[in-house]
Amino acid sequence: MGIKDKDLNQMKIYRKNISLKLSDLEKKEDVKAYLRLTKMLKEADSAYDNLVYSSKLDEYDSCEHLIVLFDDDYDWYEGRHNYKYGCLKCGLNTYTFDNNYNFSIVDKANNEYMRRCHCEWLDGTYVYNNTYYDTYNKFLRAKELYSLFRSKDTLISDEMILKMIEETINKEKEKLKNKEYVVYNN
Repeated sequence: MGIKDKDLNQMKIYRKNISLKLSDLEKKEDVKAYLRLTKMLKEADSAYDNLVYSSKLDEYDSCEHLIVLFDDDYDWYEGRHNYKYGCLKCGLNTYTFDNNYNFSIVDKANNEYMRRCHCEWLDGTYVYNNTYYDTYNKFLRAKELYSLFRSKDTLISDEMILKMIEETINKEKEKLKNKEYVVYNN
């Protein structure tokens, strides 16, 4: 018998021992309770995720979208702009739609909704205003500011909020710019 066969046999016995110990543990009441609760938690998590997913789709359906452009992925070869776009009110956007990574439940709802209505968005059913943010993070910041300004005054127009967002982002940009040029004396 070769060394590999011996190692394989030892591993087989080792796995069998672990399986027997697990079997013994599963007979204990506290372990049974733990396994039952773990299963219940998994089912509750799944139900929660389904509700979040469904509520996000409903939110996207009921939103009167305020679409802005961001993150210009300019195609130098073809000479055209490939903007991503999104809604400042509900957060629906094409950022996660265009990327491949592990999605949250909200991202999955976003992508599902975009798959359903992407053509409508592209053919101009939703009117874009002239607002453009150069990065996804600035889009997210603008969305936060929209929520903040809207919560302070529910009667203010979207156009006025867009102006307020632009002013705030410009002030933040200026502060950051001034902060970069501060010289420290030792």
